[in-house]
Amino acid sequence: MKVAMLTVGNVHRRTGGYLYHAQVYPLLHELGMTISEIVLSAADVGAQRAATVTVDPHAYDVILVDALARTAVAPHIDAWRHVCPVVAMVHELPSVATGVDAVDEAPMLRADTLIAVSPDGRQRLVDRGVDPRRIIIASPGCDRLGPPPAQRVAHPPHVLCVAQWIARKGLDTLITAWQQVAHPDAVLHMYGERDADLDYTTQIDALIRTAHDAGAQIVVHGSVSDEGIRAAYQRATLFVLPSRFEGYGMVFAEALWAGIPVVACDAGPVAQLVGSGGITVPVDDVEALAHQLRTILHQPASLQALTHAARQRGHALPRWRDTAIAWQQAIVWAIKMR
Repeated sequence: MKVAMLTVGNVHRRTGGYLYHAQVYPLLHELGMTISEIVLSAADVGAQRAATVTVDPHAYDVILVDALARTAVAPHIDAWRHVCPVVAMVHELPSVATGVDAVDEAPMLRADTLIAVSPDGRQRLVDRGVDPRRIIIASPGCDRLGPPPAQRVAHPPHVLCVAQWIARKGLDTLITAWQQVAHPDAVLHMYGERDADLDYTTQIDALIRTAHDAGAQIVVHGSVSDEGIRAAYQRATLFVLPSRFEGYGMVFAEALWAGIPVVACDAGPVAQLVGSGGITVPVDDVEALAHQLRTILHQPASLQALTHAARQRGHALPRWRDTAIAWQQAIVWAIKMR
């Protein structure tokens, strides 16, 4: 089966949907599908509007469109659907993620089937009028980095954050809260791409300098290889990321798979994903975040109990092969619905 996957931006970035797609494509190949990834333009709306889209729907059994490419594909989806099925991959609705009404979403919502990454994402599609029978949930896997570590170095407390440095990840909330934790030994280790929003990165760097001056221990590692992230999970005793919005939250799943308890914000699907494997606090509540971090780090028994629960929760999460099978189901269902 030949499938065209239409997307935008730099598909080699190791973040979000791009990382998700890179995990799924080879597994779909094993399931008998040939995926042709076609990058239509840069990711920004201006570039998408200026893009010349020349995809021939007769050349494929199914066209799969990334919601990130909604502006580029919007003028073509209905015409493509007259020739072959169209599946929409919706990691998150842009209007929900940005808070800005996205007029280009409507054609995408008319796709034959839509893939959501969480029950929360599915409900947001239903709220916008999509028939729930056309929606398949394909949550990200948790096992990208291999088997969970057998043991972890527990002292000094190694608190891990893995995130792109953009405002929606709430790193400003994290640094301000971490300064209040005032643990004598605990170190916050921050991993992730720093150049997506340079103004925000400047803001976070300034907050880190202030926190350092107050005695807080923070180490910035930036973007590293999978081996580097795997090593970070091996060392970590606690994972923290106070996101303001998540379509799913792959890093939370990976932390739980590694047996690391999570402290996060109750944003979208995060609380349901974390379950008993961690603690969630209200979005942007610095005091609540600082309180939970301080409590866990000063109470070894609490940390031990959460670590056990995190490992149990991690084992209950989908693996990447489950994700690929859900994609296959969505693609086959789109064909059958014709």
